[in-house]
Amino acid sequence: MAASRFGASLFVSLLLAVGLAGCASDIRYRTDVATTDEKACQASESDPMVCEHAATEVHEVPGINAGSTVSYTLHFVEFDDEGAPHEAAILGAKIDPSLEQKHPSQINAALRQIHELLDDPSQCVQLVIFTHGWQNNAKFDNDNVQSFRQFMARIALVNSQIPPSQGACFGKRKLASVPCAASAPCPSAQVPTHRKVVGLYVGWRGETLTWPLVKYASFWDRKAAAERVARGSVRELFGRLRDLAELTETGLVYDDSKQAAPRLRTYVIGHSFGADVVYQSLAQSLVDSLVNGLDDSKTAPAAAPRFIDMIVLVNPAVEAQRFDPVFRAAKQRSPICDNASPPVCTPAYQAPLMAIFTSESDRATEIAFPIGRWFSTVLVHPTGEREGQAVRETVGWNEDFVTHHLEVTDDCGDMSPVPFRTVGASLAYAESPWKACTWNSVASISGDQKSSTGSGAKAFVLAQGGDKLPGPRYNGPIWNVSVSPALIDGHNGIWQPEFEDYLLMLFTDEVEHNIL
Repeated sequence: MAASRFGASLFVSLLLAVGLAGCASDIRYRTDVATTDEKACQASESDPMVCEHAATEVHEVPGINAGSTVSYTLHFVEFDDEGAPHEAAILGAKIDPSLEQKHPSQINAALRQIHELLDDPSQCVQLVIFTHGWQNNAKFDNDNVQSFRQFMARIALVNSQIPPSQGACFGKRKLASVPCAASAPCPSAQVPTHRKVVGLYVGWRGETLTWPLVKYASFWDRKAAAERVARGSVRELFGRLRDLAELTETGLVYDDSKQAAPRLRTYVIGHSFGADVVYQSLAQSLVDSLVNGLDDSKTAPAAAPRFIDMIVLVNPAVEAQRFDPVFRAAKQRSPICDNASPPVCTPAYQAPLMAIFTSESDRATEIAFPIGRWFSTVLVHPTGEREGQAVRETVGWNEDFVTHHLEVTDDCGDMSPVPFRTVGASLAYAESPWKACTWNSVASISGDQKSSTGSGAKAFVLAQGGDKLPGPRYNGPIWNVSVSPALIDGHNGIWQPEFEDYLLMLFTDEVEHNIL
């Protein structure tokens, strides 16, 4: 009997040992936090691991012209399984300057350095934030980290080729509040001449099990963790960015139409469960922007305000039902077009506040996600069949919410190059349904570096409404796009050069067209 108990105990111990060996720790990978820009880690090709634990990496990469270089800075901010910064577990609720010096905040360090860039009136900042998904983290050699570095290098390269006539601050836009009276001249300020490219990688424990096949059992656990992260201190990060954006709207150069060039442009990208983190933490801000002014005027509302210039969700592991409140608010602002003559499409054109992209070959969100949701919602009683589908399906696969389709082409033919039309002195959405075919301008900008990525996209066709979209013919600033595998292949093929090209064109659209 004793021998059998000993054998059972040994077996259980071995199982625990094997399980622990296949677990990824909940640790902060970026422990070296630079308190000033001068102390940031300088990346080196000769010593790739020099920035292995750095929370701030400074990269210099070859430019297009021989002997030239372009640079970007990459910050890392990490959260634990409860959504708290890792240093919070050490500091607790106490205010202890000595401990804070030993364990500096990644959020404070990143925002302080961005603020320092903006303190120089000759500079503007393009900030790109990426939140990774399932099976990833902020480790130095993680696939997503490496791909994000390459993406930031391409952004820096493209920015270096924008003509000075376009302005260092990415063009102009109307601001929510203008610090000058309608009849009084706006304040003058120094015109910025330099553009800094900054990336911010949001890390969390997306990977817990590392053993093949077994790691997929972490679906429910990691989805729950992503929801806790979304309710945690990532909201502080976005809230402080909002404050920083508002601060940079003072002391700008205005023209006669009270338009100015903001000195901070922010783009937030989330993938898979990381898209869930981004969406849940920013959904209320989106609703606030979309309903802004709806009940204050009898005329058509102006463009929805934004503090984040664009939110991009890629293959999002987000239930369609979670998207419903934002979509309802969006439809209030931009009415669904009908087949009347002429169509009821009067709102002014506005670049998307949020663009959702789901690959047609993403089996993880098409098949695996609904199966996982079926088990976790077996006791949920939705109101009607449609709500039941929306509870189980992701936003990218629910026909009630898909608005656009994106594919590549070799020939634009006679298709319009833009999704808007001129109405008087302003721009309005093209009449629904529409197709816009845009030539790949990024390929020519990127020069020799671009050829190494192997992008085969000559042009992109974005279709709104039509036969491929059985869902709503919504014509407004919230896009939910079904994407050809030629741009995004499967769930994790988000770093394909074709899709990167399209994202870069979408971001630089604000530079080329004053449509905000």
